[in-house]
Amino acid sequence: MMNFEKYTNSSKKIINSAQNLALSKKHQKIAPIYIFNELLNSNHELINKIFEKINTSIIKTTISEILSKEQKFKSLEKMENLKAKILMIILTL
Repeated sequence: MMNFEKYTNSSKKIINSAQNLALSKKHQKIAPIYIFNELLNSNHELINKIFEKINTSIIKTTISEILSKEQKFKSLEKMENLKAKILMIILTL
């Protein structure tokens, strides 16, 4: 595992936001969906440039729906299903 102190300030901010989101949902781990959610909602210029060619509003809405419905990710299988849903949305854009 990398030393958190070596991350850029932008990376630290996104990870901290993802951690706060996970904690607000009473989750002990930061799932990839939390980090992806924070990346999509970031005001970072480089991240916005990466996502500017796709319609992120559909992805943001889907992630919000998933996060609002899921109280806890009880198994790895559920997480894999969520990743697959997000990937399918991206691929259909």
